[in-house]
Amino acid sequence: MSSELDVKTLHYGTVAKYFNKELWCEHLDWYKASGYKIYSFDAEKWYTIDDVFSGIHEIFSFPGYFGRNWGAVDDCITDIDTGENGKVLVSIENFDLWYGRDANNAHIFLEVLASRTYQSLVHGKKFVNIIHSNNPKLNIRDVGAHSVHWNWAEWDQKSRGIENSGF
Repeated sequence: MSSELDVKTLHYGTVAKYFNKELWCEHLDWYKASGYKIYSFDAEKWYTIDDVFSGIHEIFSFPGYFGRNWGAVDDCITDIDTGENGKVLVSIENFDLWYGRDANNAHIFLEVLASRTYQSLVHGKKFVNIIHSNNPKLNIRDVGAHSVHWNWAEWDQKSRGIENSGF
């Protein structure tokens, strides 16, 4: 695997999609070995916005005064622990399940993460976001003025088990 997985990921935008679970785990291992502070979410049980804010509050260790709204997430995320190297990976497993139930709030969360990615890069740090989908055809609106692409290893449909539809 490339020693520049993070650079390859950020090259295509602020969020990368994954379908292949083995590849997802392999890349998570790479980020861990590369000194990234990893924040892992599982969106499978996010049925209500309260579930979402509870999960975000817990995983990011937001302070007790966290306001449980997107403005508060945007404010508090700037203070999360970025580890020794200033490198953060946010991984959201089963993102497609949440997106199917609540595309608007799922998209807002990605927008907040994208904003944090840009802010980090300005300061010479890395803030990478990856999402896992059980749906090899998951299509998401642009985030941070960029398309949400499949990761570089699953770029083409065939790698995700989808035959060419002949457009």
